[in-house]
Amino acid sequence: MGQDLFQAANDVKALFAAADQVSGLPISQLCFEGPMDALTQTVNLQPAITVVNLACLSVLEKKGLRPQVCAGHSLGEYSALYAAGVVSAADCIRLVHKRGQLMHREATRNQGAMSAIVGLSIDQLKPLVAEASGKGIVAVANHNSADQVVITGEPAAVQAAGEAA
Repeated sequence: MGQDLFQAANDVKALFAAADQVSGLPISQLCFEGPMDALTQTVNLQPAITVVNLACLSVLEKKGLRPQVCAGHSLGEYSALYAAGVVSAADCIRLVHKRGQLMHREATRNQGAMSAIVGLSIDQLKPLVAEASGKGIVAVANHNSADQVVITGEPAAVQAAGEAA
């Protein structure tokens, strides 16, 4: 992930080196070589996705393309803050690394599940979530698009809502 960008620009190489140093993780190695099961652990994936986002921005800026407006969703908010000049690359990586650590810690403390429901609107999904709440805690977490909604909660309740959808 991102290796083509890394090979194309020294600025990108510097971003990956900074990500490795700031996070204390082998982000470059994980992105380029895996293993996939290690890369996809949230503690690693948060900074990995972010450094690739920053690398994309760097390449675009070298081509004279600079964002006029910056917005992000969920993890993308951090890349948007960097693109807007609110945080440095190092601070951006530091923040998402901490975010990944906290997400990992909470996932080990509290068993939970999440599922992306595709093909239903949020209005169609809400009654199914309400019905599934009889099996445990379940709620809408992200309204990603008109027909993609992420639900989260206790595994049995998330599974029940997903099956009903």
